Amino acid sequence: MAVPLLGMGWFAVNDALDRRADATRADELEVLVELSVRTGNLLHETQKERGATAVFLASGGTKFQVELPAQHVLTDEARASFATFVEANSDTIPHRSPAASPLLWRRSSRPTSSLRASSPPSFR
Repeated sequence: MAVPLLGMGWFAVNDALDRRADATRADELEVLVELSVRTGNLLHETQKERGATAVFLASGGTKFQVELPAQHVLTDEARASFATFVEANSDTIPHRSPAASPLLWRRSSRPTSSLRASSPPSFR
């Protein structure tokens, strides 16, 4: 009678450990999905900023004078959200590049209050 009970106990413990491992993998997957969403948001905002900057520069600073500084704010917010998430989940996110860290964690130093565009001589 003791042998079957020990066998059932071993299977129960083994099953519980398997379920815990599955739950851990599901938690890791949830973090990676959220990381991909935040990465996409950051890339989207940087692309919008790149486009607004191109219009601003191509127009000699006459277009997107209001939109570009507003986009800078949105890009900075997306970067901060991404960086905060990565920092909070650094133990779960694999292969975090130390070389990328300074680029993501530093504050933007763009001069948004005094935007000016000047074209190089080759464009005039």
